[in-house]
Amino acid sequence: MLQSAINYCRVFCGLCLRDFNFKCCSTSDEWRRAEKMCEILKPFYNITSLISSSSYPTLNLYFGEIWKIECLVSSYLISGDFLIQNMVKTMKEKFDKY
Repeated sequence: MLQSAINYCRVFCGLCLRDFNFKCCSTSDEWRRAEKMCEILKPFYNITSLISSSSYPTLNLYFGEIWKIECLVSSYLISGDFLIQNMVKTMKEKFDKY
């Protein structure tokens, strides 16, 4: 859903200029943050789809996705965006627990 909204970013910004009743226009920083969140959440979506499929995935199928998640989460721990950093910190704690 977030990815769909990002695809229409320019439409939402244009709507803000044309319709004065539209008051919830996101800023460019919020759109960039949404793109980062999609980048972070995409591997989680991929592995969830893989594991919950009707076939029985083996370790070699999902290990690569788990490794991508580990690397991605670790790289965003030093992000310049404080909100993303806090979100990823919480995700990493839960990830490490499992």
